Amino acid sequence: MSQPSYGTAYDDVDVLCPFYIASVRKDRTIVCEGPLPRTKNLLRFRRGEEFSAYMRRYCDRSYKSCEICRTAQKKWEE
Repeated sequence: MSQPSYGTAYDDVDVLCPFYIASVRKDRTIVCEGPLPRTKNLLRFRRGEEFSAYMRRYCDRSYKSCEICRTAQKKWEE
Protein backbone atom coordinates (compact mmCIF):
# COMPACT_ATOMS: atom_id res chain seq x y z
CA MET A 1 0.00 0.00 0.00
CA SER A 2 1.04 3.54 -0.56
CA GLN A 3 2.99 5.68 1.87
CA PRO A 4 0.59 8.54 2.61
CA SER A 5 1.90 12.07 2.64
CA TYR A 6 -0.16 13.29 5.58
CA GLY A 7 -0.07 16.96 6.27
CA THR A 8 -0.31 18.12 2.66
CA ALA A 9 -3.90 19.28 3.21
CA TYR A 10 -6.21 19.72 6.15
CA ASP A 11 -8.55 17.17 4.52
CA ASP A 12 -5.99 14.46 5.28
CA VAL A 13 -6.94 14.09 8.94
CA ASP A 14 -10.29 12.47 8.06
CA VAL A 15 -8.98 10.05 5.41
CA LEU A 16 -9.45 6.33 6.11
CA CYS A 17 -8.57 4.89 2.70
CA PRO A 18 -5.27 2.98 2.74
CA PHE A 19 -4.62 3.85 -0.92
CA TYR A 20 -4.93 7.62 -0.52
CA ILE A 21 -1.67 9.50 -1.11
CA ALA A 22 -2.49 13.21 -1.10
CA SER A 23 -4.94 15.90 -2.12
CA VAL A 24 -4.56 19.46 -3.35
CA ARG A 25 -7.72 21.44 -2.64
CA LYS A 26 -6.55 24.41 -4.73
CA ASP A 27 -6.29 22.18 -7.83
CA ARG A 28 -9.30 20.01 -6.83
CA THR A 29 -7.07 16.94 -7.13
CA ILE A 30 -6.86 13.63 -5.27
CA VAL A 31 -3.90 11.28 -5.72
CA CYS A 32 -4.32 7.57 -4.96
CA GLU A 33 -2.23 4.45 -5.35
CA GLY A 34 -2.67 2.95 -8.81
CA PRO A 35 -3.73 -0.56 -9.80
CA LEU A 36 -0.27 -1.46 -11.11
CA PRO A 37 3.06 -1.42 -9.28
CA ARG A 38 4.66 2.03 -9.11
CA THR A 39 1.58 3.83 -10.51
CA LYS A 40 -0.73 6.53 -9.17
CA ASN A 41 -4.26 7.60 -10.01
CA LEU A 42 -4.95 11.29 -10.28
CA LEU A 43 -8.54 12.49 -9.89
CA ARG A 44 -9.13 16.07 -10.92
CA PHE A 45 -12.55 17.64 -10.41
CA ARG A 46 -14.10 20.57 -12.26
CA ARG A 47 -15.73 22.05 -9.17
CA GLY A 48 -14.63 22.32 -5.58
CA GLU A 49 -17.96 20.95 -4.38
CA GLU A 50 -17.40 17.75 -6.37
CA PHE A 51 -13.91 17.39 -4.92
CA SER A 52 -15.19 17.83 -1.36
CA ALA A 53 -18.11 15.46 -1.86
CA TYR A 54 -15.83 12.73 -3.22
CA MET A 55 -13.35 13.16 -0.37
CA ARG A 56 -16.15 12.90 2.22
CA ARG A 57 -17.93 9.98 0.57
CA TYR A 58 -15.03 7.76 -0.48
CA CYS A 59 -11.73 8.83 1.08
CA ASP A 60 -13.13 9.61 4.51
CA ARG A 61 -15.97 7.12 4.92
CA SER A 62 -16.93 4.46 2.38
CA TYR A 63 -13.58 3.81 0.78
CA LYS A 64 -14.40 0.12 0.28
CA SER A 65 -17.12 1.13 -2.20
CA CYS A 66 -14.68 3.27 -4.21
CA GLU A 67 -13.83 1.70 -7.56
CA ILE A 68 -10.26 2.99 -7.40
CA CYS A 69 -9.77 1.49 -3.95
CA ARG A 70 -11.16 -1.89 -5.01
CA THR A 71 -8.91 -1.97 -8.06
CA ALA A 72 -5.82 -1.11 -6.03
CA GLN A 73 -6.77 -3.75 -3.43
CA LYS A 74 -6.79 -6.46 -6.11
CA LYS A 75 -3.12 -5.72 -6.77
CA TRP A 76 -2.26 -6.66 -3.19
CA GLU A 77 -4.44 -9.76 -3.16
CA GLU A 78 -2.70 -11.34 -6.16
